[in-house]
Amino acid sequence: MSARFRTKGRGRAAWLLLAALAAVPAVSCGAGREASLAEEERLMEESLEDLQERAREGDVAAQVDVAARRYHGIGLAEDRRAAALWYTRAAEAGDAEAQFSIALMLESGDGVPASPSRAAEWYALAAKQGDVRAQTNLGLMLATGRSVPRDAVRARQYLGAAAELGHAPAQLAYGTLLAEGTGGPVDTRAGVEWIERAAEDGLVEAQRALSLAYARGVGVAMDRAASKRWLERAAEGGDAEAMLMVARDLLESDAEADLERAVALLERAAARDLPGAMFNLALLHLRGRGVALDRAAARRWLERAAALGDERSQAALADLDRSTGGER
Repeated sequence: MSARFRTKGRGRAAWLLLAALAAVPAVSCGAGREASLAEEERLMEESLEDLQERAREGDVAAQVDVAARRYHGIGLAEDRRAAALWYTRAAEAGDAEAQFSIALMLESGDGVPASPSRAAEWYALAAKQGDVRAQTNLGLMLATGRSVPRDAVRARQYLGAAAELGHAPAQLAYGTLLAEGTGGPVDTRAGVEWIERAAEDGLVEAQRALSLAYARGVGVAMDRAASKRWLERAAEGGDAEAMLMVARDLLESDAEADLERAVALLERAAARDLPGAMFNLALLHLRGRGVALDRAAARRWLERAAALGDERSQAALADLDRSTGGER
């Protein structure tokens, strides 16, 4: 399934204010420019004072705005605990944006003690108001049983609702549940169709999943050309696993251009902390294929991958130590 959807709440009025400031005509350098900057700062301070006063008086939109500013450090000093307090006040008043945001903070322990059970409660309230991010995150919690009792049926309902509203991460997750028959009847074809919608929307995890479906003929006719296209799109979009898969295919070739691209992809994937890419780079350095023959570089890659828990790299590092007597 897709990674957690983590878009943090944005204050509505905050962004309108910033947009207005961005539209102030530029003034040439010198005293005039300094005066203009001073005026902008004065207006910002007055606006922020007014904003905070309205928040204290119970204006829910202002409370969400102050919370977002405190969370991101925009105009006000960054203070995650204060952000949580303002989000909570707005959430208790029924604001879906605030309910999602405080749920996200509670789930991850961001600025507040972690409490996945309370996070699930806030997600449920925001989801009831149609917040697709809350529907998705709650659906994923229920589908995996992470910190809440597993309930695949409810997970399918929440993810299906968000998928119908066009939310790509939910479409991937819902499609996966349908294809696996989790929480309801198996419907592989419909599942892959939902995954394709997410892929078309640019979700790289969905593009990689769709590539595998075409490669294996799951829910669609087997089509290796389509599989390759989707995998390439996922790699180009920054998906580390797709980069590794494309690189492995390229390593089947002895063409210099293919080897160069494979190494570049592996290095990009390794930069994203993918142990499999590190392991493959180590092998290339040990063989001097596409890169310089360099045991020290191979060791560095194996050590990085081993530190991330990659068992193959841990075993290869032990073999390297035995063959070199631990020499670095």
